[in-house]
Amino acid sequence: MADQISLQPGFPPWQPAAVAQLAKTNNFYDMPLLGLIRQAGGLYLFMCVEGHTGPGNLWAYVLVQEDERSSLHRVSQYPEEFDSMVRTLVTDSPLVVAVAREGHGIASSALIEEPARYRSLLEAAIDAFRSTEIDLERFLAATAD
Repeated sequence: MADQISLQPGFPPWQPAAVAQLAKTNNFYDMPLLGLIRQAGGLYLFMCVEGHTGPGNLWAYVLVQEDERSSLHRVSQYPEEFDSMVRTLVTDSPLVVAVAREGHGIASSALIEEPARYRSLLEAAIDAFRSTEIDLERFLAATAD
């Protein structure tokens, strides 16, 4: 099991690789927006961070430990506690962010080692993509039209 999920370009964000399986959907609007993915023996939380209703989206993926999975399940009926736990998971652990385009799947991904250093996941992702070919702000703006 790897600490970071492996993503493949062209795959949908909720099934980001040939070996990934959607295990649970916690939020759905035209597509899964938040849930759990199984891959290589690990369980990963995925969430749409930006672009929920647009053609371009920003996604985050973080490994969920067994005790965290039990806690997520336990609080899943309580939206405020569930949201708080999701925020803690994506802030306290290294995570992978990806950009995707409707109909084309994942375009690129980057690792964020210390998400807690940033004010938001969007700010962390913008910084992470600076070293790649993706200008995140431009990507999201261009696909919003």
